[in-house]
Amino acid sequence: MTTLHTPGTPHHTDVAIIGAGILGLAHAYAFAKRGLRVTVFERSGMPVGASIRNFGMVLVTGQPPGAMHVLAQASRKIWLDWASRAALHVRCSGSLMFARSAAEAQVMEAFAATRAVTAGYDGTLLSRGALDDLYDGRFRKHRAALHGRADLQVFSREAMPALIDYLRLSLIHISEPTRQAE
Repeated sequence: MTTLHTPGTPHHTDVAIIGAGILGLAHAYAFAKRGLRVTVFERSGMPVGASIRNFGMVLVTGQPPGAMHVLAQASRKIWLDWASRAALHVRCSGSLMFARSAAEAQVMEAFAATRAVTAGYDGTLLSRGALDDLYDGRFRKHRAALHGRADLQVFSREAMPALIDYLRLSLIHISEPTRQAE
């Protein structure tokens, strides 16, 4: 197996991680930031699994108050740092959560008036009129929307290769896939 290291120098790994998807890379990054030498093993040249198919939102607003919200805020900061260092595109447009029924709108109103304020969420309630103004009436079936302004969009097919290149150059070793003899 080939690993990325300086030829002629001994290679030492403190932590080995299987998989260069977003969870593997996030763990590798965290260990490397703590001064550990990390090697990531990936079966293919680039991740092709769930990290490419499933993720795209860094959802801060949707997390419950307390530890999960704090972790989501920290994750947002990491993504913004990666965006500047790895030249990957992160869209800072937030998210919209729509309310179609009166009950859903009441829950959003209560959230915006209480929990958003007391727990430090960056969200704004958009009325039906505001939605009509913003979207030319395309959301007439909706009564309101909660705009989570802290939420980010990440385009995984572009972000993962850029993130791998950045981490490979600066913090971690990523093993090259090997072929088994047939």
